[in-house]
Amino acid sequence: MAIRKRGRSYQIDYIDPNRKRVRKSYKRRKNATFPGGTPESIVAHLKKEVDELAESNHPEEAADCLILLLHHAHRCGYDLMTWAFWKFEINKKRTWGQSDENGVIEHIRERERKQHDKV
Repeated sequence: MAIRKRGRSYQIDYIDPNRKRVRKSYKRRKNATFPGGTPESIVAHLKKEVDELAESNHPEEAADCLILLLHHAHRCGYDLMTWAFWKFEINKKRTWGQSDENGVIEHIRERERKQHDKV
């Protein structure tokens, strides 16, 4: 696998399309490397990696975050991609507010939506 920088983005020349094989390989690796990993310890590690991502915006740090999310899913017994697609469908139906001072846009909560609709 080769990773090349193209302008402001990166291109990976090879990604294994066999998701099952990737998950199986990942599971073996995580179990061997972090046999005592708990959901709580994985989230603590994820918080550190998110801070590193915030500082660098480097795709390698984003990949670390994704790997830890996959590890969390494995430890807790759920399929992260299934849940991500499900959540994406929910988010498509939501009403979204204005961005805050940091550029963050959140969905309007049900109670807030009722007040928002009255305005």
